[in-house]
Amino acid sequence: MPSLLCLRGMPIINPMKKTYGGLLLAVLLLLPSLALAGEHPTLPEKVETAVDALLADVAGDPFDPDSVTPLLDLLPFLSPAQAAQTVLRSRLEAEGAVQTFALNVPLERIVRSYDPDLPINFCMPDMVRLSGWRQGGLMEDGRRLFEVTDLSSPAVARGVEFTDSTPGEEGASYAYDMLRMTALFQHRGDRVLVSVTKQKDVSTVGRKSLAVDRGNWVFFYSGLDGLNRAGVSWADSYIYDSASINLFVERAVQPGRTLVLCLKWLKAGWRGFNMVGREDLLAGQDRFAASLRRTFEGRWVPLDQLADLQRSIMALPDEVVDGWTNRYAQAFAAAASGAKDMGKKQYSEIVADGGYAAVLDQPNRRALLGLESLKCLLGKPALADPCAGDIPGLILGSPLPAP
Repeated sequence: MPSLLCLRGMPIINPMKKTYGGLLLAVLLLLPSLALAGEHPTLPEKVETAVDALLADVAGDPFDPDSVTPLLDLLPFLSPAQAAQTVLRSRLEAEGAVQTFALNVPLERIVRSYDPDLPINFCMPDMVRLSGWRQGGLMEDGRRLFEVTDLSSPAVARGVEFTDSTPGEEGASYAYDMLRMTALFQHRGDRVLVSVTKQKDVSTVGRKSLAVDRGNWVFFYSGLDGLNRAGVSWADSYIYDSASINLFVERAVQPGRTLVLCLKWLKAGWRGFNMVGREDLLAGQDRFAASLRRTFEGRWVPLDQLADLQRSIMALPDEVVDGWTNRYAQAFAAAASGAKDMGKKQYSEIVADGGYAAVLDQPNRRALLGLESLKCLLGKPALADPCAGDIPGLILGSPLPAP
């Protein structure tokens, strides 16, 4: 990542000015390990060592904030273009990718999203279908990270999270569990949040799915094994392993702005072969950055309101959720008619006459209710509109004012 601070794309520094002398020296000390890397620079060894330490932390090792220092020292000098060229050391029998970007929001707003009562799918509905915690997610004393005010020592939360993805380019969705370790701490006056994940086991087999209207977050999940892709629809595909490190830094000299560093490894494919390359990871990281910008910089429902909404959805009786799901299935059949690939016989038979409800289990029914509620609160078109007020016990709060 910080590899590339080299000779291209760096801020121009005048070595004749003493005020910049220390900074220039610090940068030049890094250059030997970077310049030898050629077209695709690699990370300095001390940074790769720091990455190994963080991946060990998520597996249960005690968190040491000093292990993050090499990443923090180099992040301010690494441009997005440089990061995209950097080659990570292979891990999990997979390539890795690096990304950096900035969010024009204080770190506090991002920390608020790390809440066991706030599923990731409320913040990234285009990428995550369903998520939650199997265990943990809180600090050892039962607090949430955003409730911590004293950072004289790191605040650390751990747990096992589950996630189910929206359809990717390959035309499938996958479900898997992952270990997550999240730590909030101070470093030389800067506020830092680091989130590390490591997949626990191989995912469920990929199931055929597709985007009916990706811009409006309308997806179809068939429940059928395979890929929605010509020539390989038969393939039993899996996410074999994955890991990520996301680092968020609000520097004392730039309050209200958060620098972000993302590192990702992913092994996925079929018959044990990894079909994911570095370019695939970079494309996924671009979607991740776009999702974060939309949620934290754009027009979005307040996170406290979404947490209240989620708690109310989880408290609804099954029969209330089932009644809404039946209405949703009818509305989906109408919305999906004419959409690309939805005319396939195996799909049309599933959605005919509201039959889509039969392939949606209770957790996914509740996740769908959350998604359509989010959409109507944002003023987007919603299927079986929850904002119509006909779902007893659903706590929506106020829709956002029209833009």
